[in-house]
Amino acid sequence: MTDEQEKFYFEWFEKETEDRVDAIVSNKYRGNYDKAARIWVAMAKTLANQGMCKQDVNL
Repeated sequence: MTDEQEKFYFEWFEKETEDRVDAIVSNKYRGNYDKAARIWVAMAKTLANQGMCKQDVNL
């Protein structure tokens, strides 16, 4: 995967993650807060696997 493709997919994943978590939390789907947490964990694992943990990332 090229750097450009990687950047594209990361930005897409970041936006989708943010949108999904916002939808769960802002609509107060309290029974689904665990889903929001799992989405953030998936994002964090992706960052770790890409070696981006030390990079300043606004989660």
